[in-house]
Amino acid sequence: MKICFVSHSAGRGGAEKALLELLVALKERGVECFCVVPGRGPMSEALDAMGVTSAVVPYGWWVGRDRSFLRRARRAVRTLAHLPPLVSLIRKWNCNLVYTNTIAICAGALAARFAGRGHLWHIHEFGYEDHQLNFDLGERLSMRAIDRLSSACIVNSHAVAAKYCRFIGKAKVHVVDYAVDVAAGGGEAVAHDSRRDNGALRCVIVGTLTPSKRQEDAILAIRDLAAAGILAELQIVGDGKREYAEHLRRLVADHGLGSRVRFLGHLEDPMPVVAAADVLLMCSLNEAFGRVTVEAMKAGKPVVGTRSGGTPELVLEGETGLLYAPGNCTELADRIRHLHANPGLARSMGQRGKLLAARRFTRELYGGAILNILTRVLAERAR
Repeated sequence: MKICFVSHSAGRGGAEKALLELLVALKERGVECFCVVPGRGPMSEALDAMGVTSAVVPYGWWVGRDRSFLRRARRAVRTLAHLPPLVSLIRKWNCNLVYTNTIAICAGALAARFAGRGHLWHIHEFGYEDHQLNFDLGERLSMRAIDRLSSACIVNSHAVAAKYCRFIGKAKVHVVDYAVDVAAGGGEAVAHDSRRDNGALRCVIVGTLTPSKRQEDAILAIRDLAAAGILAELQIVGDGKREYAEHLRRLVADHGLGSRVRFLGHLEDPMPVVAAADVLLMCSLNEAFGRVTVEAMKAGKPVVGTRSGGTPELVLEGETGLLYAPGNCTELADRIRHLHANPGLARSMGQRGKLLAARRFTRELYGGAILNILTRVLAERAR
């Protein structure tokens, strides 16, 4: 079996990491993998290190945050202009199927149709709800294209499936958990102890600094805890939009939280910080999956997350963590306060989460589930 994977970027975000993990799992099962990326970057470097044959084709996206007709037209022209070399690669590599990673691009689906190959779409996001992305062709027409150009659609949570099943045949949609590989030693839990030298509970939030991730809720929760006389610290890992980052820093300054909140910026490997924390906060308004949530669970950390998106599918209320209404910093503070007052409960939540994550998010299950879908699609096309 030969598969051509088409990546939406050459970066190392969550979707790219999920693709790299999938390539490892499929290669272990004898699948010959090829990959196309829109440029050189960390993704292409990782592919080289893995020995995966890859090529660069600078196709465009068919989604964006802007609604400018000119920009949408430029993206469409860029995609159409680079379809011939993509089709040529699929034929040159003699791939059986084409596999598009994320809804951000449609080049893989169109190229598969022109090359006469089957196509699968791996959807890692809601789109608008989590990244404020709008389809250039509009939602309804784009969803119809996704349905017609795909033999199967793979999603990362039941919450994401619920959205796309409104437009795509339910039989085509498959919910598959990622592997979420944690680097050797990165998942080793540091013993939970809310009574540190200064008595502070250490919280951490990891993600791009953007309004949809709601780092401000975490800051305001620390403010509320400080007002109640509870020592809690917050470490913010990530970079992002300058305006929002400045807003967060002003928030910290305005509330006199400089000694309690630290901005660590982007970390290539945030796991040491997560492992040294007492609790991970997942404050996103609509997180499709929450890779960092699983990473924290694998490190034995309880998670306080929003009761929205795919987060409740990972954080089992009262079992592996606690949930709160998105945007409600008062409820978030209450949940953190509860863990601070009950370190034994926090420790047991972390251990239950670690056991659950170790069983559920594995390369064996991830690769096996995807291979079954690939095999089924090939068999259906052969009939």
